[in-house]
Amino acid sequence: MKEMLKIHDEDARGNRFHTIRIINDQDELTVKEIIKRRIENEICKFNLQRPICFFSLVQPEDSEITLRGFRLREHRAIDWQTQFKVAIDAFEKKHFIVNANGKDLQSLDDVISIDQDTDVVMIKFMEIVGG
Repeated sequence: MKEMLKIHDEDARGNRFHTIRIINDQDELTVKEIIKRRIENEICKFNLQRPICFFSLVQPEDSEITLRGFRLREHRAIDWQTQFKVAIDAFEKKHFIVNANGKDLQSLDDVISIDQDTDVVMIKFMEIVGG
């Protein structure tokens, strides 16, 4: 059964500033798979819609931070695979953490049970730039 998985972004003070919803049909996902699905979803949506500003886990290179997210200095397509590699590296360096249902997850291989009440939060300690 397909569910909408909500992923919330918070800063280190606990301020929630963005939520993304992705379609999920799995009962369990690893942290790595959640990061991958999130990045792929965000960037594919950006590349199709070409908005002026958008939110993403990874700030694209040659972009600036605005109140509405990131804005590319020169509009272009973004490679989700490059951003995914940057995000994985940032997770491993503890630049952000993933929390699911109140539990901080330490490894990319940690498994999260997914249901309609699953609460996933990505807490960023610093900006993640690349791609």
